[in-house]
Amino acid sequence: LLTHIYTAGELGGINYTIVPSLTLDAPADETAYAFDTQARHWIRKLRLLTQAGDGVSARDTIEIYAQEGTFVGLEGSAYQYNQGAAHGGTDVGFLNFILDDSTVLDADKLFLTDTDWATFLVTQARQQLDERLGADAYWPRNLTLKQVSDPEYWKLTPKGFTISFPLYSIGPYAMGIQSVEFPWDALQPPRS
Repeated sequence: LLTHIYTAGELGGINYTIVPSLTLDAPADETAYAFDTQARHWIRKLRLLTQAGDGVSARDTIEIYAQEGTFVGLEGSAYQYNQGAAHGGTDVGFLNFILDDSTVLDADKLFLTDTDWATFLVTQARQQLDERLGADAYWPRNLTLKQVSDPEYWKLTPKGFTISFPLYSIGPYAMGIQSVEFPWDALQPPRS
């Protein structure tokens, strides 16, 4: 498991940036190129490794959270605080890559296409959040099919499937980042 931390700040009047590299230990072939291309695109989209300074501080992490067989899972978080802002903010995201076919994991590779899996996830996620947050006025219960269907919110581990909702995606800042978890056996189709 590797963790890379991007740091930017100001020290003694000098703005500095420490930028890591993310390396896949594999032959330099089409698969490695596809992984590199997707990882770079994901890093830019999540706004990781952006420049800081001039009153902006940032701390970003990129972690290979899973590497099993031909599956590689990346987790990233980007914290940024602008001088004078009421608070800093953190974005989270995931990139799940299948080395076999050099593609990013999507719903078609994870769920049966003839099932209403997204509605199931919305219903179960709302139930988990209701139990955790209770009658909290911050929780507007506004989960959508699109939010649970976004692979950039998905983290896959041997124990199960987690969906993490970034700040502001399902409620105000005060809610924070919320996650819901599904053990793999909870995602199995009912037996007839």
